[in-house]
Amino acid sequence: MDDIRKLQRDGSWDVVPNHYSTLRRELITIEQSRPEFQQQMTTALTHLGIIVDEIEGALANKRHKGLDVTKFNRVISTQSDELERIRVALRKAGI
Repeated sequence: MDDIRKLQRDGSWDVVPNHYSTLRRELITIEQSRPEFQQQMTTALTHLGIIVDEIEGALANKRHKGLDVTKFNRVISTQSDELERIRVALRKAGI
């Protein structure tokens, strides 16, 4: 997630969607293997999907300079914090 934030700050929009795709696959794995975290993963996947749609649309229309990096990075930071809470919970549970 830190890489995604940096790439967005740097305006590397052509590679950002691939990083989101990788992150989404990882979140789906957690969602499917840990049902107790399904709600958090579903929320994160929804937010990330919205961002990817905005980025892909902007790239298709060659309007990527107008993308809201601050908004996107705020969402990524919020989701990153939530994932860290999940990691801590899993560690405490010995998983």
